[in-house]
Amino acid sequence: MEEQYILTIDCGTQSMRALLFDKFGQLHVKFKKEIDFYISDKAGRYEADAENFYELMKEVCTGAKAASPEKYSKIAAITLTTQRDTGLLVDKEGKALRRAIIWMDNRLCKNLKPMNPFYRALFAIVGMGKIVKKLRQASQALWMKTKESHLWQKAHKFVLLSTYLNYCLTGEFADCDASVVGHIPYNYKNRAWDKKGAIKSRIFPIEREKLCEIRPSCTIIGHLTQKAANDLGLPPGLAVAGSGSDKACETIGVGCINERCGSISLGSQATIETTSMRYYEIQPFFTPFASVKPKALNPEYTLYRGFWLVKWFEEQFASQETVEAAKAGIDPLALLNERLQKVPVGCEGLMLQPFWGQELIRPEARGCMIGFSDKHTRIHIYRAIIEGIGYAMMDGIHKIEKVSKVKMEQIALSGGGSQSDEICQIAANIFGRKVFRVQTYETSGLGAACAAFCAVGEYPNIETAVKNMVHPTDFFYPDEKTHALYKNYYENVYKKIYPKLRHIYKKITKIEKENEPVEEV
Repeated sequence: MEEQYILTIDCGTQSMRALLFDKFGQLHVKFKKEIDFYISDKAGRYEADAENFYELMKEVCTGAKAASPEKYSKIAAITLTTQRDTGLLVDKEGKALRRAIIWMDNRLCKNLKPMNPFYRALFAIVGMGKIVKKLRQASQALWMKTKESHLWQKAHKFVLLSTYLNYCLTGEFADCDASVVGHIPYNYKNRAWDKKGAIKSRIFPIEREKLCEIRPSCTIIGHLTQKAANDLGLPPGLAVAGSGSDKACETIGVGCINERCGSISLGSQATIETTSMRYYEIQPFFTPFASVKPKALNPEYTLYRGFWLVKWFEEQFASQETVEAAKAGIDPLALLNERLQKVPVGCEGLMLQPFWGQELIRPEARGCMIGFSDKHTRIHIYRAIIEGIGYAMMDGIHKIEKVSKVKMEQIALSGGGSQSDEICQIAANIFGRKVFRVQTYETSGLGAACAAFCAVGEYPNIETAVKNMVHPTDFFYPDEKTHALYKNYYENVYKKIYPKLRHIYKKITKIEKENEPVEEV
């Protein structure tokens, strides 16, 4: 396999990419297209026609083939990594019966069929009643089952986006275990659908026959149909390898294969994960997800609106940088990141709490900025966003370490935010430990390629694949004086914001509920 490649299709929230990696982790071809077909409304609902995802896959593959026909002809396998918790209903032919509901969607189904009284009481006793209720209300499948019962009855399967796209490739309703992440009855510890009558099956009562087949990551889960081969310009029967969701693949793609390393994804949704061979919950009833590494798990702490906040700031406040960047032919964020250095550490007392929505363990939480004075500028706000996300990730590091009893000696960064040296250095200073990047910021695609090379037999296990394919290249070390200042802000200001404002957030929610319009059935 000296001259063969893995084709990774990476479908994130903002774009889709076709990536060709060799067995040493070098990225040879990249073709990217923005996702511009989401349909949203003022109520915070996000949907998309599922067929558009497959059409976009065809476009990026066509672009990759045009960029390097010779290398495209030497693809050993194709693998898929996608955004998590985006679901839809399909018929027996795999045709979508309605638009996919995207993970960012804010709708809640408030008239679900009640759970068994015994289990409702049990969850209430252990303090999980409200969280379980919110989990059920946020389930796309249960919303469809309740609000669109005629479609639910007609549907052959409820599938996640990864399952849908794998069906488009293979003609089988199957997915790999590390891709199955959502408000669904999946048992991550056993890597199987929860048994009938078990806890998750009671929280998310979805009929087993409407769920896909589960196959192991790092194995071949199917082969390209003739139609898919024609669409993508590949040979029919080409192996389709199982890898994992975007976050799971990012964790492998930065070389985080044990608990001494943490993987922070600075994407639209920011997360801190580690890889563990042990099962533990960093929050009661919040199970770790299945890792790309066989038999391993990814304990995770999530900030629902992560670097989405950066995009929000750019759209709302960075018109000046947008104009300047257009003239210079660069990304506006590059200008913003340069200007971070003009603001002192700690933003001269300006502090942001980045709970911008749907924080499951803090359902009433809102975003908050405190400490304003007349010396603060737009760039102070931008730096406060970056530091606020860093403080939130510090919370996650502490929570995982507290339960695991293992210190994260180093932190790997991936996602859009990791491209900035300034942001990486801020992260190192906040965390007080070494931060590093690997040879590409396409770490989700790289992790998926590691799994696929295992699937086709190039490497015997994921550890060997990571050793040969993942190469740390840039290191950022904390300045002790700066870390001490950040620690002071974190311990004495940031950690006290939510407890002090929680009751106010609840009052805001109460007033909103009293004045919200009646939901249409």
